[in-house]
Amino acid sequence: MSIGNQEIAVSELTQAGIKIKYTIKVSPQKTEKETKLSIIYANIIKELKNKLEVFKDKYSYIIILVDPVVNAAIEKQLQQIQKEYSKRISIYKVSEGGIAGIYEFTRSNRFKRILSTTRLYLEEQIIEKIFTTLVNKPEKIAVGLTEVKQAAELGAVDTLVVLKDTLIHTEELKEIIRNVEKYSGRTVVLIARGEGYEKIKALGGAAALLRYPIQL
Repeated sequence: MSIGNQEIAVSELTQAGIKIKYTIKVSPQKTEKETKLSIIYANIIKELKNKLEVFKDKYSYIIILVDPVVNAAIEKQLQQIQKEYSKRISIYKVSEGGIAGIYEFTRSNRFKRILSTTRLYLEEQIIEKIFTTLVNKPEKIAVGLTEVKQAAELGAVDTLVVLKDTLIHTEELKEIIRNVEKYSGRTVVLIARGEGYEKIKALGGAAALLRYPIQL
């Protein structure tokens, strides 16, 4: 969330990068300068708390960006919020709030460090889901190039997980990815070697979560 005194922007970090979900205009009702500022900051705190109540069950980590003016006005409230949510929230300053603040932050080295750790976390979550589904609902998993290819041709692939090394050397896999994208599926390419990488390698270098059960 990026907070300015005129706009709050909410974005989400996905496998494809940053996605702006929506913006909220912080518009006061009165014209007196002093009253206007008090209403603006009251609205900001209200919106922030409302969104955090929604987001806390959906996201494991939340970043709040604030411009210098807003930070000075609501710093104590931000400190209290950070205390309540402990390590699940980080607060950073940007020169401008709203959408501009999000793009400013994504160009920073700090964001790049966060991105590297978050990518690993997202990959681990997907791999865990693959193996849980493989045990509980094996008909909704395709493993190995042959099964994945069949599922992709049917448009049944929701999420495809492949290894970077496999992708480089396999033309067949590139065709599979094109079919997955054709039916609005997503592809996750594992780059860093680790436990998850080795697990997918043991399945033939490719595995897919399916939208619906199919016989392979």
